[in-house]
Amino acid sequence: MKALILAAGYGTRLYPLTRDRPKPLLPVGGRPLLDPLVENLDRVEGLEEILLVVNGRFEEELRSWADRAGGAVGTPLDVLSNGTREPEERLGAVGDMAFVVDRAEPDDDLLVVAGDNLFEFEIDDMVRAAANRPSADAVVAVERRESTAGLERSGVAVVDDEGWIRRFVEKPRRPPGRTAAAPLHLYGRETLPLFGQYVEAGGETDAPGHFLEWLVPRRNVWAWTMPGPRHDIGTRESYRETRKHFE
Repeated sequence: MKALILAAGYGTRLYPLTRDRPKPLLPVGGRPLLDPLVENLDRVEGLEEILLVVNGRFEEELRSWADRAGGAVGTPLDVLSNGTREPEERLGAVGDMAFVVDRAEPDDDLLVVAGDNLFEFEIDDMVRAAANRPSADAVVAVERRESTAGLERSGVAVVDDEGWIRRFVEKPRRPPGRTAAAPLHLYGRETLPLFGQYVEAGGETDAPGHFLEWLVPRRNVWAWTMPGPRHDIGTRESYRETRKHFE
């Protein structure tokens, strides 16, 4: 198994904080966001490599971080640049996933996680749970919300009693349920070629949920309920809240 950290975005919603530095290197608790995320991935049993997809503008800073972080964890860490230098050129999360699959040609399952999220649980727990669902082509981490408020900015899953996702909608105007998806997914090796097919067919690429919306009717996708909270650093407000929580 390999892991892919999505870190090629430009963090425009956090400007000016991220105008001259990559969002995944913003400090939380006195450390870059990526530090605890990589340490969490390093504890995933059987993980062979961690791939970090970055943009061309911040490639140097993130390679420098990877050189330092690679000496602190046991899992090999590799950086792949998509070559873009401006927000208008970005490939989008799904485009970056297709880019990495094409460039790195992973021959095993792929664990995908956003580089601007922190998880207060072990990611290895999801991988272990997925091992008990051999018929799942993909596994998506989810959380049950108390209401539908705010879900119009999320991916929303409709899940049956056995945990299978029967419908998925990215940023719905009218959320069909209260189960929100997190940017933590596990894709089986047979599913990986579908990223390129989806992009070539003109699918929306800005958020991973768009791919899931397309994938759910075609493959078996299982929902894993996260046992602890996650923190999504998407805006200046959420960044302030996350810093306050950890500091």
